[in-house]
Amino acid sequence: MRSVVRSRDIEAVRAQLSGLGPNQIADELRRLDLIEQAVVFRTLAKDTALDVFESIDPPHQRRLLDSLTADEVTDIFTQLDTDDRARLLDEMPAKVASRLLEQTSPTEREQIALLLGYPSETAGRLMGPEYVSATATTTVEGALHKIRTSGYDGDAIYVIYVLDDERRLIGTVALADLVLGAPNSLLDEIMSVNPVRVSTIDDQEDVGRRVLGHGLLAVPVVDREDRLVGVVALDDALDVLEREETEDVERVGGATPLDLPYLAAPVSHVFRARIGWLLVLFVAEALTGTVLRSFEATLQATVALAFFVPLLIDTGGNVGSQTTTTVVRAMAIGDVRLTDLGRVVWKELRVGLLLGAVMAAVGVIRAATWGSGGDLALVVGISLMCIVLLAAIVGSILPIVLKRFRLDPAVVSAPFITTAVDGLGLLIYLGLATVIL
Repeated sequence: MRSVVRSRDIEAVRAQLSGLGPNQIADELRRLDLIEQAVVFRTLAKDTALDVFESIDPPHQRRLLDSLTADEVTDIFTQLDTDDRARLLDEMPAKVASRLLEQTSPTEREQIALLLGYPSETAGRLMGPEYVSATATTTVEGALHKIRTSGYDGDAIYVIYVLDDERRLIGTVALADLVLGAPNSLLDEIMSVNPVRVSTIDDQEDVGRRVLGHGLLAVPVVDREDRLVGVVALDDALDVLEREETEDVERVGGATPLDLPYLAAPVSHVFRARIGWLLVLFVAEALTGTVLRSFEATLQATVALAFFVPLLIDTGGNVGSQTTTTVVRAMAIGDVRLTDLGRVVWKELRVGLLLGAVMAAVGVIRAATWGSGGDLALVVGISLMCIVLLAAIVGSILPIVLKRFRLDPAVVSAPFITTAVDGLGLLIYLGLATVIL
């Protein structure tokens, strides 16, 4: 694809894209730089271009718009759904956002302002204001007429929301039930009462997991008075879960999320995403040097102690990384909650004891094969047991504690745990060596 785009042969580009769906074209765009993306985007038919644009994330959308003309940007923006416009405007500079808002009607501007008024990363920002509603006394025939005349399509018509006189949500009716129901039946007779709902201030990731967990096409969003204000569709929920999982993976690796496809991200962007954590970890790693310097006399007295330092700190880092990754992932998919701290620690304590016993035995054998004395082998064995146990406990507690204080547990990345356990592991190892040897 890239070689064809660089040839600037528009017909060849169109031939390359023929037969690809919007999501496949969006995947191809992610592999190109911004100028090349603009070339491809301009070759697409109007309807296809809109579908492709809606398939990419808002930060990527904004950068793509930077490479298009003002008229092209306006044309795309006016075709987006209200919720997609709000998310895009949130990424745009104030002047550009104001200019784009001027192209919308007063009603649309009011709806966009409503969505942007909710805190970021909440259901209020994610929801769309387009849905079909009716009262409990509406007939099936009347509800179908509402759907036909609503002007909506896609996810907005698959569920009709039943409201009382004060617009409080009391039930839902699936489109399939309307099609199969008797025309004169009332919605009150066929609706599902007490449907799953979320609040405007609920976290987007929690909303996404509820949609997926309950197998919903959409979930209604209500305000504090239980009045229906919008709907989060399945595709938006899946997009949120994908972004959150990507961010967690990047943070576990010790980097700030890129917010852009890797191949489309400039070198400077990738550099900024990584350098901050590297500097923090570099400073933290100074603890290791401080510990070694504090036990300089011990190391000089028993030079063989230095041979086992890499073995010990690597083992502790690996165990901590395994534990942290497992717990963070379990929290992300809802297997572990804040109230499960005791159960998680108890489980990892037992796992740590088993792992520590095995690693200690292997360490003692290794020390013996190197011709070390019995006392040194004992120090290595005890140290490995303590370090593995420490890494398992720390790796299980920190993610849950961070979540308790509303911090992202993925911040407790594997490199961070490794750095912390390195210093504490050396302290245990050399401290034991000083006492025993």
